[in-house]
Amino acid sequence: MLANIDLTREVTKADYRKAKPDLELKLAALQRRARELGIPVLIVFEGWGAAGKGTLINELLLPLDPRGVSVISSLAPNEEEALRPFLWRFWCHTPARGRITIFDRSWYRRVLADRVAREVRGEALHEAFADILAFERQLGEDGTIILKFFLHISAKEQKKRFKKLEAHASTAWRVTKADWKHHRQYDRLLKATGEMIGRTDTEFAPWTIVEAHDQRFATLKIFSTLIAALERRIAEKENATKAVRSKPSSVELPAELKASVLDRVNLARTLPEADYRRRLKRGQDRLRELEHEIYRHRIPVVLVFEGWDAAGKGGNIKRVTRNLDPRGYEVVPIAAPHDIEKAHHYLWRFWMEMPKAGHVTIFDRSWYGRVLVERVEGFCSE
Repeated sequence: MLANIDLTREVTKADYRKAKPDLELKLAALQRRARELGIPVLIVFEGWGAAGKGTLINELLLPLDPRGVSVISSLAPNEEEALRPFLWRFWCHTPARGRITIFDRSWYRRVLADRVAREVRGEALHEAFADILAFERQLGEDGTIILKFFLHISAKEQKKRFKKLEAHASTAWRVTKADWKHHRQYDRLLKATGEMIGRTDTEFAPWTIVEAHDQRFATLKIFSTLIAALERRIAEKENATKAVRSKPSSVELPAELKASVLDRVNLARTLPEADYRRRLKRGQDRLRELEHEIYRHRIPVVLVFEGWDAAGKGGNIKRVTRNLDPRGYEVVPIAAPHDIEKAHHYLWRFWMEMPKAGHVTIFDRSWYGRVLVERVEGFCSE
């Protein structure tokens, strides 16, 4: 795939100076309109070392209102991040509606550098691809524009740029031993990158390969790609708004909500007091032992309590935690989302609370509110 890319493409200085101002004005206007319509934008920059990610991100930022943009530089996970699902730290930085988040490297480290270093392989690699696709699909279906740029340069060009950086004291620090190691692994990384792009290039999160030998050409391609995506989504959003306004407001309950499996539950079941006390004590003691075991084996645990108001969720949670070490668990009560939470994907506030490896998080109500109270009261569309 990447081997067939024409890396000689370039733009003259005169053509660049003529085209760029119009693109900048258009991009600034589209950012304002996207903010008005509440469209979140997520942009990923991946590519070879010294391909120009920092420079091109800076070029993209210049025409934008900085109050609506965040840039996340993704390094290796720290100790806290390593104890959580690998996507957790990226979920936490996904954009709110109307904002733009730019990732300088991203979750693709998992299936590139970590893969080539043999830290992720076999079933773990397959699961990583599945997790990435699910993550991007969830955001895409929620209305997030996802654009992924891979900045491509040849091994020869990369070596030349590394040497140029090393030749100056002010930039030599930017080239590390790891950079040279990855340069020696160029062919292996090239193969892994081709497979990564092939497996994750989707309609909801497409890849754009940017020929990055010529900075002017790369800049114009990135600007044009983002402008086209914003124009397309803004038009879709405006047309959808018109369609909603003309739609009848009456809503018929789906057939599955008129009859329920709960109708067949036996609510008359009881337990003698003595049996209850004995079994409760035994269960609480066993939970204490298991809490130590999950910490030792670094297993994260999520408990979800759903149910009617006054059904006893709080009392049950109190009994579950009675003998537990308070340093190993957290109870998260879920109320109606506040303004910041409503501005994000509905799962965002739950991802923020996911437990570290070896810890327990107990949710008093959960993400199921999306298909329960929010569905019934009309806060969630079909």
